[in-house]
Amino acid sequence: MNKQLYQVLRTYWQRKIVLLLGGIALLLAVPLFLVGTFWRESGYEIAPSIQLSRQNVFIYNDDWKNDLEGHPLTWVDSIYLSDSPDQPLVDLTLFTQASTLELSTQELTAERLTQIESLTKLQELELHARKIPSGTWTVLGSRLEMLDVPSRLLVEHADEMSQLTRLRVLRIERDALNPNTLSVVAKIPNLETLVLSSAVVDRHPGAEVTPPTPAWDPAQLAPLRDQPHLRSIFVSQPYPLARTTAVLPGVVLYHATNSRSQQIILMYSVYFSALISIIVALQIWAHFATQHSVIIPDYHRPHQLAALLVILGGSFVTMLVLINAGTALLPAVVLSLGIPALIMVVLVGSLSRSSLIRGICIPIGIFSGVMIWLPALGSYVSPTIAGEMEWFFLGTTWVLALTLLLVEGSLLAICFQQLPQMTRRIYEVSAMHPGFSPWDPQQQRRAAFSTKNWWQSLWDRTRPYPQLAGSSLWQQAKLWQMGNIFRPFGTMLAIGFGFLVVSYIISQNRVNSSIYLGFLFQMEAMALFMPLSVWYRRCRSLQTESLRPVSRPEFTQQLFAALARDQSWTIIPVVIGIGYQLFILPQESPEIDIRPFIPLPLLAMVWGYALSTSVFAIRQVWVLVGYFIAMILAPFVLIFVLALILDSLGIPFEQQAPGLYGVAGVGIIAAAVIVRLTYLQALRREWGYA
Repeated sequence: MNKQLYQVLRTYWQRKIVLLLGGIALLLAVPLFLVGTFWRESGYEIAPSIQLSRQNVFIYNDDWKNDLEGHPLTWVDSIYLSDSPDQPLVDLTLFTQASTLELSTQELTAERLTQIESLTKLQELELHARKIPSGTWTVLGSRLEMLDVPSRLLVEHADEMSQLTRLRVLRIERDALNPNTLSVVAKIPNLETLVLSSAVVDRHPGAEVTPPTPAWDPAQLAPLRDQPHLRSIFVSQPYPLARTTAVLPGVVLYHATNSRSQQIILMYSVYFSALISIIVALQIWAHFATQHSVIIPDYHRPHQLAALLVILGGSFVTMLVLINAGTALLPAVVLSLGIPALIMVVLVGSLSRSSLIRGICIPIGIFSGVMIWLPALGSYVSPTIAGEMEWFFLGTTWVLALTLLLVEGSLLAICFQQLPQMTRRIYEVSAMHPGFSPWDPQQQRRAAFSTKNWWQSLWDRTRPYPQLAGSSLWQQAKLWQMGNIFRPFGTMLAIGFGFLVVSYIISQNRVNSSIYLGFLFQMEAMALFMPLSVWYRRCRSLQTESLRPVSRPEFTQQLFAALARDQSWTIIPVVIGIGYQLFILPQESPEIDIRPFIPLPLLAMVWGYALSTSVFAIRQVWVLVGYFIAMILAPFVLIFVLALILDSLGIPFEQQAPGLYGVAGVGIIAAAVIVRLTYLQALRREWGYA
């Protein structure tokens, strides 16, 4: 058994694609360990805070109107205003649509208070002043929903706290954690979230120096016990030691900040774990799809054990990296096993005979595709979810972590137990075998006479076959396309929609432009590269199709046209992306000149197809993957170098558009040259098993 296991493990480092992916994983693991060791940043704010929208204006000098770039004052939604005694006061009544105001002033005068009162849509206010007039909170209390203010301005007007009837979120300084201040806060009738943040500072020069930050003492929260609507409290360092406290039943305590380095390590640890899982999936497919898996007795056991050892080894490295970054042991184990469990479920379940299991694996596959992107959205996570994640990383929610660990362990055990049953299913449906080809007579009869419900077509690629002889190149390409086991449009739309929905949920019900762009990028990347794995496997078994009575040029042209049909769905995100740049982005970010970026989606589509055609010219998968990586990085490097050159020449950004258009044109010409070269190479290829 040990010799068999050793021989199986040798196949991992003897396969060049595995070595390439392993090298990439190693390049990720080493920097992650170094970042966790030497960079422990912990001041990234996750608590609710006042954020200026894109339609903002900063007023701190006489030139502030130039920043509007022609927009009327009614366009402004958010205002940052710093009153200077040497400058005339700006009339706030002109900003009729303003809902957010950040105001720093020496003294809030009655005139300025009247102007603020005229802002009928005002909901969020950040105020720093040496003194405010009596009745300020009475005047503004009926409209404010979020308030960021030094606690001194609340204590001085404690009798007005009951007038803040709509206030839901209050931000005060961390040093306000004392019974005197919190007894005043407790008078706010509908307060739901209290933030005690070190980021809130009394900016006025005359303010008293605050005492050192006291240690965490939950007894200081006792005055809030009778606050009926309070649900959460965010606290800066020193952090709470527990998620809840007996002093405030029903109130959850959260950290007001988290570690930025820990979030970065988590994001790239997911990619590292995914690479290890892909290596195992590639080897499992290669081992269990061969005839040896049917002929050799007890063939499966050493391969199962080898795959399990590699999965556990990669998960162990991921766990060490996460622990080194400050994650507790149990959540580190859960996070390290999450992606392997999902990928194994998709690999094994998608080949099950049961339509129910395959139907269950489809949403799991969608979820796993979305999970790869979730860490990149860390800056958009809602404060509550970010706070719960912090407790999870610290091991406080151990019941949840233990439940997830049991689920992951069960899924891995079931998947590895079901691996031997993959062989027959692979021989039945895999595109590696000629019997799955659309040219196979049995496959044609099955498609012509079988009956299917409409819902089965969601994952079934078979269609009534068009005329084989005398049809156009596009129709012949359709036949090749129908031999693929995946549905590019359905899968692309499902995973992209899942990404958008999850992004919408975790972004506090605001889908911003970054999430839209991420959605479009994912759709385009999937439509371009998802067909490649199937086409690579089919190219290794085309000896049957290559014997059809057609010329070699016509045969190769059909393959290129079929790949173009598979990738034609990329046009949808490209058109949406260009339309977004032309009509939506200028309204959201008028300060950004989008003209240089308009051709980028089209260039990405053309360049992606040019790279994809190399699947017909390059036999060795490790060479193919290395070629893809190099050719994907090349445009980014060239654009970066071009930007440095233009910047060194002092050419303004708005005048760089013609140069970038020229680069896009050169890129399209280069893509056409690549397609021509791969076509010539494909003409000389001998089809069949490599």
